[in-house]
Amino acid sequence: MGVKSVGMTLAKTFSRLGLKVFEYSEYPSLIRGGHNTETIHVSDEAVYSQVGAVDILLALDKNTLDLDVSEVKSGGVVIFDKISTPSLDKLSAPCNDLDIPMLEIAKSLGNPLLMNTVGVGAILKLAGLATETTVKILAEEFVRKGNEVVEANINALRSGFEYIKDSPPGRVLQGESLRSWGQQLLITGSEAMGLGAIAAGLGLYASYPMTPASPLLHFLAAHQDEFGYVVRQPEDEIAAANMVIGAMHAGVRAMCGTSGGGFALMNETLALAGMTETPMVIYLAQRPGPATGLPTWTEQGELMYAIHAGHGEFLRFVLVPGDPQEAFLLAAEALNLAERYQAPVIILGDKYLGESAMTVDGLDLDSVSIDRGAILTERDLSKRKNFQRYELTDNGISPRSLPGMAGGIYTANSDEHEYHGSVDESSQMRVWQQGKRLKKEPAAAGKLPGPKLIGDPKAETTIITWGSTKMPTMQAVATANKQLSTNNKINILHFSYIWPMNQEAVNAALLNIGSRTLIVENNATGQFESLLKSQVGFVPTGNLRKFDGRPIYPEEIISAFNRLV
Repeated sequence: MGVKSVGMTLAKTFSRLGLKVFEYSEYPSLIRGGHNTETIHVSDEAVYSQVGAVDILLALDKNTLDLDVSEVKSGGVVIFDKISTPSLDKLSAPCNDLDIPMLEIAKSLGNPLLMNTVGVGAILKLAGLATETTVKILAEEFVRKGNEVVEANINALRSGFEYIKDSPPGRVLQGESLRSWGQQLLITGSEAMGLGAIAAGLGLYASYPMTPASPLLHFLAAHQDEFGYVVRQPEDEIAAANMVIGAMHAGVRAMCGTSGGGFALMNETLALAGMTETPMVIYLAQRPGPATGLPTWTEQGELMYAIHAGHGEFLRFVLVPGDPQEAFLLAAEALNLAERYQAPVIILGDKYLGESAMTVDGLDLDSVSIDRGAILTERDLSKRKNFQRYELTDNGISPRSLPGMAGGIYTANSDEHEYHGSVDESSQMRVWQQGKRLKKEPAAAGKLPGPKLIGDPKAETTIITWGSTKMPTMQAVATANKQLSTNNKINILHFSYIWPMNQEAVNAALLNIGSRTLIVENNATGQFESLLKSQVGFVPTGNLRKFDGRPIYPEEIISAFNRLV
């Protein structure tokens, strides 16, 4: 039915008109069909997530009316076609229903699939907008299919627009409030992450397709010729991980991406990176488990798994971006941390972050720097009579050479080894080498940023977030603070650098938050709450945990906050 196409066309239209947009899609784990929805939150003020109440519902099939019409709020509009969607009996509030013969109009234009674009035209009229911007977007989207397809879609758009009378019910936007487009971007977390990696000098991305990590693979594959890196889809996740460790060993900045089951297959390579002290970056896009679980839905159920992934004791970094801007910056920082500390870095995302799109005012390219860590040059090596790749150092980081460098030969060995990498199973060497590797964790933890306080530092209530729960919490706090008195505001303490934890910075941040605290998590067991308790002894006043595969809604956060008061 082209639900995703409808959503992105509208989202791009609103964004280019200067409005703020958040777009999110949901779909079942079917190759084709099932109940698909596209939610767009648009405003002339900043928006950070989807919201629960619906102003306009475009129903392209009967299933949508049966399942979603109850979400339309009082005064809203339901657009449907009584021929293809002949049921409208579940309105929970007084709404306006618009019967538009979308299928008939589409057939008259030569293609029944055009009924979705007819619906877009109707929504534009309801929103009080013109069609010019959307016409340009349709031309961009369908130019590859030829002028005939472009013209058909434009005609469908205008037909839907013109079908509605001049004074449509439920008009929700005012054209005079619109601003110019400027430099505003409409971008997904996956796209932002890919751009961050490219900005930081990505040379190779390897990934076997697995929802919800696949959008990053698709984005990077589409732009590899433009930016001069290589994307490979190998035979499985094990091969992808091994490609990355091989590339990093050779001095190429590399990443791989997967989801839960695929990450399980990568664990042995992760541990190999720990032993050989080879940089490695893995994008782990969470979805509900265990096993296949809900493969096209969202959850934050793998935090503890990521922290402890791979057998044995060694440093792993876990970075968890909360929005597209953080996805951009943390992708770049992941490559830096991996090479600086010669250790694996896991970027922990989820379906919600990776596949939702929001407007941002730009990406901070000036904040991206490239740190290759302790890589010796051949000139450096020429001054060393005996290069020891695994020499003992105060901070645990031993300078490394790259293959082919004169004087830089060593063995990258999965067994315990001596200074040159040759197998050594003596108790003394084990203590020396393991002790050296473990020095890196406290050295790294003390330099990582602590959580970020967002909002009034004197607020009485603090909502604690990590990763993608930042987005609906930002929306909830923006909404709630409009209604609260000055001395009863809410702020947010957001974590994106999760592991290793900078305990000093975290303790300092927790000393300066409100007397009431709420931790918001998209999982069942409160994994981050448990981590905070074990690391710094912090226990919140309350928590909100959701684990049905759907993202958290700002209304749910507000309800949880009200229960604290």
